[in-house]
Amino acid sequence: MKMRKSIHLFLSSAALVAASGLLAGAAQAAAFDIAQDPLFVASNVPPNIIMAIDDSGSMDSEVLMPTNDGALWWNTVTQSFVGLGRGDAVAAGVINYNEAGVASATWKKYVYLFPNGTGGITDGQRAYADSTHDHYAVPPRPEFAFLRSPDYNAAYYDPNETYLPWASTDTYTFGDVDPANAPYDPVFGTNRIDLTSDLTNQNNGWTFKLHDGMRGEDGTLVTAINKPAERFTYYPATYYVQDASLKYYHGGSPRDCSAPNPQWYQDFMADPTKATGVDAIGPDGACLRKVELKAGDAELQNFANWFTYYRKRHLAMRGGVGLAFDGLGALRVAMFRFNYRVNANMFDIDTQRSEMLTQLYTKMVGNGGTPTRESLDHAGKQFSRTDSGRPIIAECQQNFAMVFTDGFAVPSAGLAGNVDGAAGAPYADAHDGTLGDIAMKYYTGKLRTDLPAGRVPVPAGCNSTPPDPRLDCNRDLHVNTYAVGMGAQGDTIFGVTHNVVADAYANPPSWQNPTTSRHPVQVDDLYHAAVNGRGEMLNAQTPTEIQSKMAQALSKISDSVGSASAVATNSTRLDTDTLIYQARFDTKDWSGQLLAFAVNADGSVGALTWDAAQQMPSHTNRDIYTWNPVQGGGSGVSFAWNSLANVQKDALDTNSDGVNDGLGQARLAYLRGDASQERNKAGGIFRIRPHALGDI
Repeated sequence: MKMRKSIHLFLSSAALVAASGLLAGAAQAAAFDIAQDPLFVASNVPPNIIMAIDDSGSMDSEVLMPTNDGALWWNTVTQSFVGLGRGDAVAAGVINYNEAGVASATWKKYVYLFPNGTGGITDGQRAYADSTHDHYAVPPRPEFAFLRSPDYNAAYYDPNETYLPWASTDTYTFGDVDPANAPYDPVFGTNRIDLTSDLTNQNNGWTFKLHDGMRGEDGTLVTAINKPAERFTYYPATYYVQDASLKYYHGGSPRDCSAPNPQWYQDFMADPTKATGVDAIGPDGACLRKVELKAGDAELQNFANWFTYYRKRHLAMRGGVGLAFDGLGALRVAMFRFNYRVNANMFDIDTQRSEMLTQLYTKMVGNGGTPTRESLDHAGKQFSRTDSGRPIIAECQQNFAMVFTDGFAVPSAGLAGNVDGAAGAPYADAHDGTLGDIAMKYYTGKLRTDLPAGRVPVPAGCNSTPPDPRLDCNRDLHVNTYAVGMGAQGDTIFGVTHNVVADAYANPPSWQNPTTSRHPVQVDDLYHAAVNGRGEMLNAQTPTEIQSKMAQALSKISDSVGSASAVATNSTRLDTDTLIYQARFDTKDWSGQLLAFAVNADGSVGALTWDAAQQMPSHTNRDIYTWNPVQGGGSGVSFAWNSLANVQKDALDTNSDGVNDGLGQARLAYLRGDASQERNKAGGIFRIRPHALGDI
């Protein structure tokens, strides 16, 4: 994949430091564009990525639980949020699952923690008002404090995470949020909240719903069925953490917080006034400590950023996807909403990044259902277009569909037959019209019959006999399917026995018939689509993980494009009487080789004698030299930090944005061959290399 970017010859880009003597000329630095590929290596058309983004009403939720739809379910029979697991079986300490996933007279659905009126998502307010059985806000009572703890609610503020502002665009500039004037949404509406003052509001859409078994603000137990919603006064900048060091007493009897018991939550629900030494008890019996962030607290800024940028699922999605794409290049990207399936408008991310991010921030929200099958099918159809806005512009182009969803699909029929029925393991099943079938349809089908076939590059391993079945060896135009979920676990496969696509090859699943709506089997079907589409499925458990999982998906796409496009090129050859020396480089990772082959008695090329990359000493033992333009009027010196002139150190300390980041010594060590700070190491920041020898 060809990429270009502006780099400075005074070596804010570390890749050129040791490869040339430019450090000596740092004072005469000038910025200009240079090709990053050798001119004799053909460049590829940027790959297409079309994202199908879930805009269902559940994306407005402020909770993400290990339950059906990730919601909080109040059972009117047991009068609790806790105690009924998968299959609605009694399970002490487990947050209610609700196997059917439907709000009803028995199951009341709660999704909000900060109710703020009902103007709608595009006004920065709730998407839904209270309904007969659902869309409620959880009362800010101690019995339900666990909803304001990341230990139970994965969507809630986590003090161990850093919440970054969204990536800015030409239209929107995002920075740290003012805690005393925090927007409910970064781009929609004008509503603000003071996170550092008590909030109370009894207007429509601002109150909290109570059911039998709950308590009002004054602690009075609710006994009237379907009691109207009630106003509560609460402090917004609040969270709870588990703390085993607390000294918990219930009715005067000591309890050991280091050995929690689910029964303690039942006792706490029955009478919270009997508990002392703790602020609340979690469903599993864990002791909870309350943290209120006040004006002047350093941590308050992080909480404010979380509130505005990540509090809801759609906020976390919009921000996480934007940050994942920020800084990437050489991609063509389009997106559409599940419930507004328009033709894909491809953005060249190198020149239209701002427009792409603006569309993501302002258009990818809604309040419909979850038509995942229709959405994947629509993404696939886009690649067959031949109009002026067609995604595919070359017969060698690689194409990716990415489904982003938080919940369980509502299945529909008629979009495909049993396309994978004869595909063998791990692809085949005996069912029609599944997500797996749709992914297989666009993997094996002819996307553009008007273009030559067989031109899509494939990995070198495809030439093996037989090739690794995990490789994508399809040389015709096709679609690879990727999926990014939000904490959802499958019924019997994804998140249970299988976590990545590679697991399906090691242990081929028994695919169920995914006909049940709002059921975990739909998550397994989404995983099936990733398997059939030779892609990947990733599952974000927290708001910040959305960015990292999206980045992983994009990295896998980049790796697959690079692997398929890579060529091992002979750049030079030198023959002597005894050895033949050959220099090579690989465009996948720009690694190099310097090889020596023996010359046989008959003049033919013999066996490999040595490979320089394998014989290079460790970075601390290598003899590397550069030129110091200051020392003694100019002299050769060891390529070591203490041997360099200040102008050279300044160059190494400067990043590609022209900012002094103080990483000069780390860059120098990297260039010498130190791999300890490559990105596959903890805290690594530099490009991963198979070895220190670069392209020759």
